Amino acid sequence: MPTASIILISFNSAEFIGTCLASLQKVTGIADAEIIVWDNASTDDTVSLIKKKFPKLLLHESPKNLGFGKAINRAAKIATGKYLVLLNPDTQVEQNWLQPLLSTFTSETKVGAVNSKTKIVIDGSEYIQNAGNYVFYDGHSRDRGAVITKDRQQEYESDSTYYNTAKKVAAFSGVSVALPRKLFLEMGGFDERLFMYYEDTDFSLRLAKKGYDIWYQPKSELKHIHSASSEEWSEFFVYHTELNRLLLVWKHFSFMRVLSEINKYKLSLLYQLVKGKKRGLTRIKVIAKILTLIPGLIMYRFKGSQ
Repeated sequence: MPTASIILISFNSAEFIGTCLASLQKVTGIADAEIIVWDNASTDDTVSLIKKKFPKLLLHESPKNLGFGKAINRAAKIATGKYLVLLNPDTQVEQNWLQPLLSTFTSETKVGAVNSKTKIVIDGSEYIQNAGNYVFYDGHSRDRGAVITKDRQQEYESDSTYYNTAKKVAAFSGVSVALPRKLFLEMGGFDERLFMYYEDTDFSLRLAKKGYDIWYQPKSELKHIHSASSEEWSEFFVYHTELNRLLLVWKHFSFMRVLSEINKYKLSLLYQLVKGKKRGLTRIKVIAKILTLIPGLIMYRFKGSQ
């Protein structure tokens, strides 16, 4: 049995997944790991590229796009490693990326997940893109390393001693994270109602409820091309991030917070419609979808399971 199963979910990833898989071949300890690529019905050359250049890895071709969470859940069931290591295909890992992730499970106690240090390259310079995640009072989640400016633009901090210390964090990022496979499956995996985005935050909060810690491990490094598989601030991105943030609030926050966030969202929707902005229509779709999911969300709050 391999120590780790490294899982990549691909969707039209031909432009960058080759770089990621090539970097994995140079990783220390990779001989004791299996690599699984679950392709979510790509229409570009992703599958043919993998078959030609990386024929030894395990490739699963899904007939349709399942979304990130559901695809991870399916891949986890066919994985054989003690640990699942989730990795975005638009990344390039460093040689010592894997071992620090796995060793954290034995150096600390009650570890539910270990998050890497992810850097992003902007105009030739490297910045911290993710060092674990924050979770705020209204359900929003943000990368440790990201800074929101006064004009609501996202920037990133430079690497420093602050980001070179292993520590417990509120939540992990699915860009690069290791989880015990047995625990992941026992907890039902990712919530499949969350097609994409916030599934990692949701699972982090569920881990915390069960008494598990989430660690940030800076010795595990990689570079990331942020939002390469879905254009940031596209309608797709906005719909799923806003929907899933509200679903997260429904699942994990007080009923007072649920009512507050829904009311704020409805006021924002009204403002968008009055101003004739396209995002107003997106928010109508979000509200409509939430209405269909409320019975299941209420059951979750009472039963505490998927």
